[in-house]
Amino acid sequence: MQYSNRMLTILPILFLLAACAPIQPPPPDPLKEQLSTLQKQLLALQKIQADTSVKLEESNTTIEALTGKVKELEEKQARRPVALQPQPESRPTSSIQSQPEKKPAPVVKKKPVRKSKKKVRRQ
Repeated sequence: MQYSNRMLTILPILFLLAACAPIQPPPPDPLKEQLSTLQKQLLALQKIQADTSVKLEESNTTIEALTGKVKELEEKQARRPVALQPQPESRPTSSIQSQPEKKPAPVVKKKPVRKSKKKVRRQ
């Protein structure tokens, strides 16, 4: 009995001391932090990839449409009679005609250069 009475008085004191002791939170796990950061980066990259693929599809459709128009214009030009096609400008055959005449440069008189006096060093 004495044993149980002592225990009944000691146990509440121990619980009170344990409750008053400062509770230290467990240190944060660096792996969990790194995992959450990597998951955020993955989501950002997936969004960028989706945006890029949409832009690529738009560019491809634009390129296809322009390619079709170019082919149509080339076919129209090929069907056009030779007389209606613009003639390339004829170039002069002689080299003398193609070069402009060179004028002699005006003669510029230079002023005579004066000789500079030597400076005398005094000590």
